[in-house]
Amino acid sequence: MGSTYWISEGCFPIDTTYWVAPKGVSLGYSYRLLQDIDFVAMNTDSAVPGLNRERAYALQVPLPNEEQLEEFDRLSEALTLKHSALEKEIAALARTRDELLPMLMNGRITIKDAEHAVEGVL
Repeated sequence: MGSTYWISEGCFPIDTTYWVAPKGVSLGYSYRLLQDIDFVAMNTDSAVPGLNRERAYALQVPLPNEEQLEEFDRLSEALTLKHSALEKEIAALARTRDELLPMLMNGRITIKDAEHAVEGVL
């Protein structure tokens, strides 16, 4: 409850998920703005954590002028693309580690073989 996620691939969120369709601002600005809101503090349920939709809709948020939004989007897009590339690299490295480590540990391959195998990944 209260977490904000950016998912740029197809997904199947559960029926209690809120989503954003911004008006007048980019998704990137909306995402960063929503990250700064403490939705956990807005929890109105005691047994099962929940967010009251009307309370969330009533929030007042800052809206920069058009020039500021364009500058934000320009900078944010570059960072978002870099972040996405790094996430893919991390996933590739983790897969490579998970494939090679057991083979190294049981002696099926040597360090030299592993170095040769990762040349295309790195």
